[in-house]
Amino acid sequence: MRVFHHGSSQQADVDAVSAVERSLQEALRVFAGIYTQGGFLGICLDDRHVLQLRYEEAVFRTEILDTQALTIEHCMLSSPLAEEVIRQAYTGGDLRRVATESFIQWQHESLSPNNVA
Repeated sequence: MRVFHHGSSQQADVDAVSAVERSLQEALRVFAGIYTQGGFLGICLDDRHVLQLRYEEAVFRTEILDTQALTIEHCMLSSPLAEEVIRQAYTGGDLRRVATESFIQWQHESLSPNNVA
């Protein structure tokens, strides 16, 4: 899958427009190196969906961005749960199930300026 990231130890940053192919093991190594505030990993799931994980005070803000509908689903996950979400992304599993099985609710938002409350 194509990934981009920032703030992973011993890994050169890769911006979103330059996302590179990485195996599951390579993506997990990048993820394991993220430990500073604002460090993140992005994984292009398909042509319109991106999984984004950003480190915030010992947890990961985990987002599924729909770039066409301009919507986002997000929740806060521990490192082990965030790692499981990455594994699910690579195996075609249900990303949302990881959080919901741990009684964590996904929040839904529109990013479209036409839908701002």
